[in-house]
Amino acid sequence: EEEEEEEEVGFHFDADYGLEEQLPNFLLHPRVSTITYLSSTGVPTLILDKRSPPPSDKDKTSLTGNINTGWLSHPSFGKHVAFDGRFLHGAPGEVFPRLSNGSSKQPAQPKASKRQKIEANHIKESKRVTFLVNIWLNHCPLESEPLEEEIIDELTTPWSKSSDGTAKSNGGDPSEPLFDWKIKDICLHDDLEEAVE
Repeated sequence: EEEEEEEEVGFHFDADYGLEEQLPNFLLHPRVSTITYLSSTGVPTLILDKRSPPPSDKDKTSLTGNINTGWLSHPSFGKHVAFDGRFLHGAPGEVFPRLSNGSSKQPAQPKASKRQKIEANHIKESKRVTFLVNIWLNHCPLESEPLEEEIIDELTTPWSKSSDGTAKSNGGDPSEPLFDWKIKDICLHDDLEEAVE
């Protein structure tokens, strides 16, 4: 999913919306929802400890009341987030400012002679890009389709298979790990939880 600078992702539940069209008021959710950030720019994702209403709650009264816990994830290239597929979540631009490479400062205006080249680079770096995968158990969403072979053939990775069958980096320092796992976020203090207590 690639979003323009001003765009946002409204609050929603991940669900089989094709099934809901056939069975109104019935939301079937993935077991796990995931987000992998492919840029370090954009609106953060807010995941709330609010599950979708059960089919019997036609008036959606279970959505009312306080939300005592939430998790905020700022975009960081390579960061991977996984959460309960029933949770309400989104990237609400009206609530959080857009961040650009860890800074909310706007880029300086370039000189006219270099403007075109710099604008092209700024556009490339100013998009919030995420790879979203939902993990379903014992269900295949009605409107899902296999990825086309032509697209699969075009996919690349930052590593390749060496002659001995192990993975090797395609450039850069071979002693560096292929992934830089961001596990420190798990240990961060939950400011939102403290604010509501």
